[in-house]
Amino acid sequence: MKNLWHRATYIVVRHEAEGGDGKRQSSSDGGGRRDEDDVRVLVQRRSMLKDYCPGRMDPAPGGVVGFGESCDENARRELLEEMGIDAPLKRMFTFPYEDSRARCWGELYEATYRGPIDALRIQEEEVDEVVSLSLSEIESMASADPDAWLPDGVHALRLYVQRRRDASVKRRLLPGYSSGDLNEYRIRPRARAVFFDCDDCLYFDGWGVAGGFKERNARGGGGGVG
Repeated sequence: MKNLWHRATYIVVRHEAEGGDGKRQSSSDGGGRRDEDDVRVLVQRRSMLKDYCPGRMDPAPGGVVGFGESCDENARRELLEEMGIDAPLKRMFTFPYEDSRARCWGELYEATYRGPIDALRIQEEEVDEVVSLSLSEIESMASADPDAWLPDGVHALRLYVQRRRDASVKRRLLPGYSSGDLNEYRIRPRARAVFFDCDDCLYFDGWGVAGGFKERNARGGGGGVG
């Protein structure tokens, strides 16, 4: 009866200074600074009393949806019980997750907390501590030491970051297409190369796209022009 498919919620809690816009102030836009460097979220360290992945860091806390409970109700309850946050929730998308220990249909939400960490009311039976980290810091730390992080929570956050990037370039998300259905949202593999059919496309673009790919290659970001 273990590892059955079930419903679960995941909540990305953006952390903004009270009265702020959620981005750290920077004196310069140079240095290759990205949006993920500025956006901060609350990360829980799970209690050692937890049966599933005790002591691990969770960047998208939530919970298993109970019988007769909606995902919206579960997300509101979990956020209030575990951190004392009563904030509006924005539903983002549904995604499947499966590994050797968990199988679920996850419902991802976004919320915003404006205030200091020490004002949170932490449920000690569930949470040992809460820290504020940037999206890029989480990705770096989770990649360097994956065993210290909740695997489904990290997967949910990576989907969230991908969705933010999709929105920033106005990518069309179409049902029935790979990684394009928000009711079954998935991580897209990183492109290894990009090919163009003719030089005319690049010429009329002023070679801007080609220059961008060359710059990314120089930084080790992958991609190419053929």
